[in-house]
Amino acid sequence: MATTVTVNTLSLANGTGLASNYTMLAGQSAVAHITPKTLTAIASASDKIYDGSTLASASLTGLSGLISTETVTASATNATFNSQDVATATTVTVNALSLSDGSGLASNYAMATGHTATAHITPKTLTATAVADDKVYDGNTDAAAQLTITAGLVGTETVSAAVNDASFNSKNVTTAAMVTVNALMLADGSGLASNYALASGQTAAAQITRRALTATATANDKIYDGDDTATASLNLLGLVGMERLIATPVNASFNSKDVASATTVTVHALSLADDSGLASNYALASGQTAAARITPKTLNATAIANDKIYDGSDTADAQLTGLSGFFGAETVTAIATSASFNTKDVATANAVIFHAVSLFDGTGGGLGSNYALGSGQVVTARITPKPLTATATASDKIYDANDIATATLALSGLVGMESLRATASNARFNSQDVTTASFVTVNAVSLADGDNGGIASNYALSAGQIALAKIMPADNQAPILPANPAPTIPNVIRIVAPVASASSSRSGGNADATATEGGGLNAPKPAGGIISILIPRGASTSGARVLIPLPDETLKTLNASDASETVRVSLPDNKPLPGWIKYMPAEKAFVTDSVPEGALPMLVELTIGTQRSLIQIAELP
Repeated sequence: MATTVTVNTLSLANGTGLASNYTMLAGQSAVAHITPKTLTAIASASDKIYDGSTLASASLTGLSGLISTETVTASATNATFNSQDVATATTVTVNALSLSDGSGLASNYAMATGHTATAHITPKTLTATAVADDKVYDGNTDAAAQLTITAGLVGTETVSAAVNDASFNSKNVTTAAMVTVNALMLADGSGLASNYALASGQTAAAQITRRALTATATANDKIYDGDDTATASLNLLGLVGMERLIATPVNASFNSKDVASATTVTVHALSLADDSGLASNYALASGQTAAARITPKTLNATAIANDKIYDGSDTADAQLTGLSGFFGAETVTAIATSASFNTKDVATANAVIFHAVSLFDGTGGGLGSNYALGSGQVVTARITPKPLTATATASDKIYDANDIATATLALSGLVGMESLRATASNARFNSQDVTTASFVTVNAVSLADGDNGGIASNYALSAGQIALAKIMPADNQAPILPANPAPTIPNVIRIVAPVASASSSRSGGNADATATEGGGLNAPKPAGGIISILIPRGASTSGARVLIPLPDETLKTLNASDASETVRVSLPDNKPLPGWIKYMPAEKAFVTDSVPEGALPMLVELTIGTQRSLIQIAELP
């Protein structure tokens, strides 16, 4: 707006001329304006939280250029950051301002825009929720967590949050219940991560679960005890770091209770106990297996061995008795399958050695294979001399007024091809007289080693053999007849009764006798199958010794029998023979020195092994 300026007073001043020489009136007027006085100011701006724009809040202070004491107020009506983003926003520029009256008129003043001030956009704080993963125990509190931003993003902007560090409240299974986010990082999405801030400290529920271990099992062999229980140990695999635990199998068993089939031990239940590590941080399933055996239980037994008669070998008959050491009510049977004398010979055999023992299943479920009985037992036993028999032959001699005789012995019963020398060292006629001397008795014998391995000490031979022989009259000597001649063996007659017809010969004589159903020699007639021996009436009443050989039929049975079979002679009621008659095994004959009146007939039972014969001894009519 045009205004007028009026000169109200004036003064002149010298120039090239003197001012006093001139005069000028006041009152002159001219068109002129008063322009606003330019002010300056100091701008300041406030930091702000990121909001996705450059809008800023600024203020102008420290105005200078005001007239005198006048005051006006300057306000920044538009200010912007140089960038909307936190990372680059550093300066606020005042783009528009206004002056307001104070004590002075704002219109009198002017202020240019463009003031700048330092300010920042600070990241916008976000909120987020955390979730955390359970983990298997690994000896530390490290955790894996994820964040979901739930609030604070500007508009449709997105950023992502990643957890850099998270930890459980405890490293142990029993107390670990919560995961805390200790550090995180934001990453650009449609928005810039640098424009935002997200504090850590979020928590989430999570668990540490037991760490599964594996184990190798070893098991001890055991001695059979009737059950499948086993003792095992475990070697753990999978422990964290240097931690240790104690693993104990509380239930382990063999696949079988028996020695023959027990090969594997299985752990059915186990326990874990703390050591340098905590058992509660680990888990171990059962089911581990290990190779192991059940070994036989050693039994105790009493070894016995039987003496035996020399047979040319060292084989022994041995038994095991009194077995003990069984489990429960079980039993087994023990058999010595190999045993031998320390030598085969009578003189040195004094022990039996058990070389092999076999066990067989018994009662109460006892299996031989579950037990053991060692060999090597040694017991005392003897080999006794083998009794021999001998057949004597005697030489006739010319009467010399004594009963000394010369006899030889032919042995029988020797083992295999062994041989011995047998000597009749004392032989006597039954009489020194020609008329009564009819047989020779060997009263003493001796044995000597043979030429092909036969050892005399392995055998025994009793004396008492009898051989037929006679004393012949000396030249120019008449026979001397006793007052009562004694009966001799040639008068013995053997008869088998009953038979239709039987012949019997008189040993050493020429007479024949025949016994018939009708009487013949009037021999007694025993029951069928009984063999009768008839001797002359009055035999041996004189006190002379009479030999009564066994019948031929009985001899055949006896000679055909095994030498080890027992020969037993008794009365039919199992009572022993009466004292006046004896049976002599070596001679296979009965002998008597005197037959009591009325003692005959007499029935004798002779048993060879399992064969039984009845023999009747009777007198001829």
